[in-house]
This record gives sequence, C-alpha cells and structure tokens, in this order.
Amino acid sequence: MAALQRREPKSEIARCVLVTLLGGVLALACQRLPVASDPGPRTPAEALPPPFPTPPVLPGTPDIPTLVARVRPVVVNITVEELLPAPHLGFDWPFDLFLAPFSGPRDRESEPQLRRQAQGSGFIIDASGHVVTNAHVVKGASLVRVRLADDRELHAHVKGVDEQLDVAVLELEAARDLPVADLGSSEDLRVGEYVVAVGNPFGLGHTVTLGIVSAKSRSLGAGPYDDFIQTDASINPGNSGGPLFNLRGQVVGIDTAINPQAKGIGFAIPINAVRDVLPSSWPLDMWSGVASGSASR
Repeated sequence: MAALQRREPKSEIARCVLVTLLGGVLALACQRLPVASDPGPRTPAEALPPPFPTPPVLPGTPDIPTLVARVRPVVVNITVEELLPAPHLGFDWPFDLFLAPFSGPRDRESEPQLRRQAQGSGFIIDASGHVVTNAHVVKGASLVRVRLADDRELHAHVKGVDEQLDVAVLELEAARDLPVADLGSSEDLRVGEYVVAVGNPFGLGHTVTLGIVSAKSRSLGAGPYDDFIQTDASINPGNSGGPLFNLRGQVVGIDTAINPQAKGIGFAIPINAVRDVLPSSWPLDMWSGVASGSASR
C-alpha cells in the first residue's frame, strides 16, 4: 500500500502566504526610509523646548550694572570739617566786659572751638586730581578729605568757587593718573530719558539710584543760574556735588538740591552751565560730548 501524503489545511497555507507578503512589504519600506543622523546627547534644556519663547519683562532694559562698573571710579566721597567757636557757658559775659579794658584784644584762635563735619560727593574731571562738587559742600571748610573709589583718602584744597552757580573745584594732593569722568551735553538731554545718580548719601558711599529726567529748565529761585534738571532718581543729603549720568556713562548734571517735602523730586545743575565757569586754560578735550567753544572765564 502506498504511503499516504500529509496535506496541510488551506487555512494554514493562507496564513503562511500572508506572513510572507507582509515581510516583503516591510523590508521594502525600510529600504526607502531615510536614516536620521544621531544628534548626540541632548541637554535637559534642549530635551523639551518651550512651545513659545518667553519675552523679557521690560524689552530694552538698560544694562545698569555695566554702566555703574564703568563710572564708579570717577565718583568720590567728600568729608568736610569746619571749626566753629564754642558757645560761652553760664553768665561770663559781664566778666568779659569788665576785664576787656585790662586784658587787651581777645585771641580767637586760643578760644575753645567745635569741629563740625559734613559730607558730600564729587567727580574727577582730569587725571591730575581736580574734582567738581557743590560750593555749599565746601563752604567754610577748614579741612577737606576726598575718598576715592579704591578707598584711598587724599587731602584737598579748594581751587575755585562759583557761589552763584553753586559749583566748586577741588585740587587733590599727591594725585596723578586718576580716572576721568566723561562729560556729556545737558542740552541734548531729553525729558523721560533714563539717568543714574551716584553719590554719598548719609555717608553711604557710592550709592546708586536710577530714575528719569522729569523736567528741564526748572526755576527754584536760586539766582541768575536758576535752570535745573529735575529727576526722580533718589537724591538725599550727601548726594550734593555728585554726578548725574546718562545711559552712555556721561555726566549731564551735578546733583545739588532736593524738595524736603516731597519724594522723588531732586534737582541737578546742567553740566553745560558748569563748563562755562571753569578756567579757560583747561583743555577743552576733557569735555567729551560737549560742543566746542571757549569757557567764559
């Protein structure tokens, strides 16, 4: 008897055919797909980028830290000492009157004196050590000390004073190769422009405040040079004589007055007015950014 041949069921044959066809299709598809290059390991920040970029809170915000680091070396703290006669105690005036005809003229220098100390600010305008400040800061001073940004303390004497403009120039002793302030133009200053004040309020040296130009040509009843820059950059006692900078790091004013009954109202002398009272013998190239012309005196 012939051996019987085993027949595969039809369903099994169909399954084999289907698997074979699917395998061929997948192989063909894999050959046509492009192979992506390996980008390498990704940092967590790159793993899932935000769907939308986050805008800055204030677009175009000025870089104040860089500005302050550049202008800080030209700002100085000023300490002034003034000797005042000590008040007489008790009822010694009748005895003074009685002894006056016998004792001759009184020696004021030998009388007891009180030492009054005040503080202000200023900025260096040439490498040999000339400093601009307010005249009222050094008025009546018997001793002037200037502390530089590197904490060196130098003695100074008053080189010149213009009391009407309230500007004084100091000359530092044994000073050389000092950093020099870059002076701008107060005429070009615009209302609403950012300004930075650096000074010595209440003895807190190199304090920085930021504000805007609130107004120009303000009149305070202060005399013939009654033309002030108003700013809301915080100015306090001790800021007097300190520089007011624009965002280019140029001095555009000298902080000089406040309104004691208000907050955010300070006043600065325009730097163009200061240039006009400085000696004409000083080189004009130190006035960077200011229109050329000779000083008035």
